[in-house]
Amino acid sequence: NHVFTVDLEAQIVTGPDGEVYAFEVDAGRKANLMEGLDEIGSSMTAASEIDTFEARRRVSMPWLEKAS
Repeated sequence: NHVFTVDLEAQIVTGPDGEVYAFEVDAGRKANLMEGLDEIGSSMTAASEIDTFEARRRVSMPWLEKAS
């Protein structure tokens, strides 16, 4: 078995021979991975801001609401 160790915070992979490889990752994606968030989870961290936006939009653009 070959064991590789990934250190996301340091952005390095250590191979089974001890060789260290650096890698690049987008800062936003890295933060989400470190927090265990996918795209939906990341969006949900802004739920209150989204709710506020939607409430304001309903008042300022009522024609966008579905007819019941």
